[in-house]
This record gives sequence, C-alpha cells and structure tokens, in this order.
Amino acid sequence: MPKASLFRVLIAALIISAAAVAVLWVVENPSDMNDQAAVMPEDPKPYVEKKESQASLATLIIDGRVKADDTLLQKLLADGRQKMAAHIKSAEETWTLMGPGSQRQLGFEIEWSVAYESDRLISLHESIYDNGGGAHPNSYLNSLLWDKQKSAEVGLSDLLADASDNSAALKMLSADLLGQWKAEYKQRSNSDEIDSYGLNWAQKALAPKAANFETFILIAKEGAVGAPATGMMFQYAPYDLSAYALGSFSFTVPSSALQPYLADKWKDQFQ
Repeated sequence: MPKASLFRVLIAALIISAAAVAVLWVVENPSDMNDQAAVMPEDPKPYVEKKESQASLATLIIDGRVKADDTLLQKLLADGRQKMAAHIKSAEETWTLMGPGSQRQLGFEIEWSVAYESDRLISLHESIYDNGGGAHPNSYLNSLLWDKQKSAEVGLSDLLADASDNSAALKMLSADLLGQWKAEYKQRSNSDEIDSYGLNWAQKALAPKAANFETFILIAKEGAVGAPATGMMFQYAPYDLSAYALGSFSFTVPSSALQPYLADKWKDQFQ
C-alpha cells in the first residue's frame, strides 16, 4: 500500500477511536454531563425596551431568566414603564428650562438582574441610573424577592419571625450593618475617625426599623445552582448612609447569623 494511503488509513482509525471513547465516556458518566449543565446554565437573552425622544433616552433591561415567569415579568414591566414615563415627563420639562444652546438628551436606565434562584425563590436586584440634568447623575438600588410557587412577593417581614421595629432580629441587623459601615467608611475616607455628622447619619439610616432593611438580595452558593442561600446582602445607594462622594454600600450577613431569627417556613431556604 502506498505511504500516502497508509497515512490516511491511520488518521481515520485514530478519529474513529477517539469518537468511540467519547461516546463510551458519556454513556458511563451521564451524571457528570448533567452536573456540568446544572452548574453552567445557558442564560437567555435579556428583555430590552427603549423609549427615546429629543429630550431623553429611557431604557429598561430585565434579566432573561425572568421571562420564564410571566406574572413576574409583567410586574417588572409595569413598574419599569411607570418609572420611565415619569422620567420622560420630567426630561421634557427640563429640556424646556435648559433653553436653546444648552439642551441635551438626558438618560435613564433600569436594569433588573437575578442574584439568586432556587425551585422556590428568585431574588432580583434593581439598579437605576438617572441623569436628570442636575449637577451629577443619581443612582438608586431596589430589590425584589419572589415566591415562584405562589406568584407573590416576599418581604423581610415574611422571612423573619419578628420584623417589628426594635425586635431582636432588627437589632442584630442594625448592629451588624453599622459595624460594617464604620469599617468601610474609615477605609473610603482614609481616616481612623468618623465625624459626628456622618455617624449620626448612618445610625439613623440603620436604626432597627423594618423600613431601613428593605433592599436586600439572597446570596447564592458559588458553583451550586439552586442550593440554599448562604446569606443576605443589604444594599444602600449613594446618600442613603453617607455623602454622595462615598458611593453605595453593600453589607453581607451570613445564614448562620440569620437562622435564629428566620420564620420556620423559610429556614430551609437558607444554608
């Protein structure tokens, strides 16, 4: 047999052998393939809606995973469209006040992203960018925890056995988050001291009242899709706790600290 023909035969044999090994591996290890699919799900494309005029460009972006729950999707669309309409109206008024020569298009963007999801719950984070024509753009943070089985919102008062003002749970959160804020404030301000004005601001904003802890997301365990949450992250936009220059703040509270205060029906949703 000519050398060229022999070489082609050898190459073909190697390819067939490799394919056979791959098929055999899949047959003998189907769980491994399933595990990889569970760890690395394919994210669907986000839902995007835009409203543009000479005065403004308003955009709504919703994580594609939300589209699987139409009730939740419609809720976010209704909320987003209402906020976009308010911005558009305000932008038109600002456009007129700017006058010729200084008029510019203003921007507004809402983005909903999935922070955590299990068979029961989906935790969403909302980030809002608002350029209303002032000295600087503003940003806002919101959240939504959704019970997929009951198609209903779940608030902090639902998760905790007692979320009344000055309850043990809220006192724990207040002390924990204030301690984290102090450390973060000193780092950002590059100072070992906290002025009384700044401290009073944060103490009031983190007092043990339910309204001070409404923006939170559940924390997903890394590499374990659908596993119980490892804790909660409480979020605060610029101006909520400190001056605008210090930016936003995020504080993590682990499940171990939350478990004693959780309502019984939600304990299994946390690690």
